[in-house]
Amino acid sequence: MDFYSAVDRASLLTQGKEQNIVKMETQEDKLMITSFSSEIGRTEETITIEKNEGANVAISFSAKYMMDALKTIDDTELVVFLNSEIKPIVIKSAKDETLVQLILPIKTYSIVEKKSFFNKFFQFFTSFDKIRQISTSN
Repeated sequence: MDFYSAVDRASLLTQGKEQNIVKMETQEDKLMITSFSSEIGRTEETITIEKNEGANVAISFSAKYMMDALKTIDDTELVVFLNSEIKPIVIKSAKDETLVQLILPIKTYSIVEKKSFFNKFFQFFTSFDKIRQISTSN
């Protein structure tokens, strides 16, 4: 199964065994599975898919849980439902719809989001310090 192998390879380059977070993103008829390790680098696997119309979705998940779910499906074709980055991934066999696997997403932050958060955090404490200086000078 191409999907299982791609997740397995991507899981090798994650931040640690406890944090085996992998990102999956759809772009047109491609599914990209990526992971990153600060010590080793980055990996990207691309799989050709049949995608319904709709927006592209980027979602992060535990590679271990995904591989455990995929092991239970004995089929070469999968149906994967991605609704948004905060909703669970639903996986079904194309032939046997009685077996349903649910993978919960993991919220990750990009560098831009982290910088924005820390800038707001710094502004908040800077303004708090200014208020404290005004109140102590009175």
